[in-house]
Amino acid sequence: MHAALRSLASAWVLVGLAAACAQPPPAKHPDHDKVAAAQQKWCDMLAELGGERFRHAKECGAAYPGASADFLVRMTTCYGEEMKRYGDDAPDSGAVVSDCTLQILTGVDPGDVAQTVAGRARCARQERCQGISQDVCQSVFDRLDGSAKAMLTNMYNLRSQHELATCLTDGACGTDGDEAEMEKCYQDARQKLVWLPLSL
Repeated sequence: MHAALRSLASAWVLVGLAAACAQPPPAKHPDHDKVAAAQQKWCDMLAELGGERFRHAKECGAAYPGASADFLVRMTTCYGEEMKRYGDDAPDSGAVVSDCTLQILTGVDPGDVAQTVAGRARCARQERCQGISQDVCQSVFDRLDGSAKAMLTNMYNLRSQHELATCLTDGACGTDGDEAEMEKCYQDARQKLVWLPLSL
């Protein structure tokens, strides 16, 4: 009995040591500085559009969007131009973001994205929940058009991709092919794509 307890205690010590040696998550992802710089340009654009009425500079500067730096740079240009073109007749900001997203992603070639963090998590979930092999999932990625590939993966920055991957990995499998449950993860990621004040 005592030997069994000593063995169990030793096992817990090893577990504790393994946990202590585990690498903590990075303080910031490799693309953090580029995303932060793109966010500042986004904030500058919003401030220019809002003029003296813009009171969100500090809040905007502190925000960290879900978009990749490249996507956000293009969104900044598109959103600014569209809002100026509409003038006082501008639609809801969310609608402009949606229109600009379509413009940005039309004809885009994101390259091989099946092995991105989000791509691997999607394939792992489809294997777990739908019985679709990793090879089949990756071949499907290869056949998608560029905009669809980007919308599932590198439209998002690395932190957002990891959050998306966590949602896909931890979420319970849904019914009817699991597509609706997966879509909830992407919907959440898309809502964080860019930062906008509630008053815009």
